[in-house]
Amino acid sequence: MTSSPKRIAALALLERVRRHEMEDDSRALATLRGEIAELTDRGRALEGELHREAHAAGIESAAYLGDYIRAVRATLAGYEARISQITPEADRLETAVMERFREIKTFQSVRLAGLAANAAARDKLEADAQSEMVLLRWKRG
Repeated sequence: MTSSPKRIAALALLERVRRHEMEDDSRALATLRGEIAELTDRGRALEGELHREAHAAGIESAAYLGDYIRAVRATLAGYEARISQITPEADRLETAVMERFREIKTFQSVRLAGLAANAAARDKLEADAQSEMVLLRWKRG
């Protein structure tokens, strides 16, 4: 069975559209993953700084140490809240990217199978035409 040129073109168009959608989602996912990594790094750095400052505190800064620890913990909680807020969106985008990839591969497989069927049909027609010409020459000869 052959595929029409319109069907092949439609499949190629769907493949291209899905690829653009996947690339858009991939860029958004990369941005969110970058933000998560940055917040995680900032949190680790802040925890390290808190650990160093808490041990290096002298008598003169002891009065401020409690406020400093509370401020650092509040900042860390803010980082964790932001990470918790954007993680579901990142997961949704990751799922969307995988789904788009599957769709692209489906469209591509169907399109390539149609092109292969068209090529096979064309080859068969050429072989049949050549056989016909050989028979006609043999009958004349």
